[in-house]
Amino acid sequence: MNVKKRSSGFSLIELVITLAILTVLTSISYPSYNQHFENVRKTSAQGDLIELSAFMTRYYSENYSYQTASDGNPTLPMTESPSQGTKYYNLTVVAQDQSYVLTATPKNGQGSDRCGTLTVNHSGVKTAKKNGVIVEGCW
Repeated sequence: MNVKKRSSGFSLIELVITLAILTVLTSISYPSYNQHFENVRKTSAQGDLIELSAFMTRYYSENYSYQTASDGNPTLPMTESPSQGTKYYNLTVVAQDQSYVLTATPKNGQGSDRCGTLTVNHSGVKTAKKNGVIVEGCW
């Protein structure tokens, strides 16, 4: 009597092929995953810059100047973006009597974003610069 025992489970070659497929899928999707989060962080910083622009407008309407009485920059209600969690941008202002420039400078791994430093001024002009070169399509 010859009874064949049927084996169950996966062979080593099947496991290796599955692992290879998963590795390829991961290597394709990971950069897209990172880029998505960079875009989310950038959008948050852009929203914070717009909010700070509204703050500067209110400041001007109360003080008739964007500068403080001692000719300095006003204290911003937030200096980092996002307001909660890990901070990915420093928010600063450089104010003159009749103008200002708000800047969001990337940090903590956000520096690889193609848009780099984001700015908005008193006229609402929005720019993005990476390594001193203006980058289009970031706003």
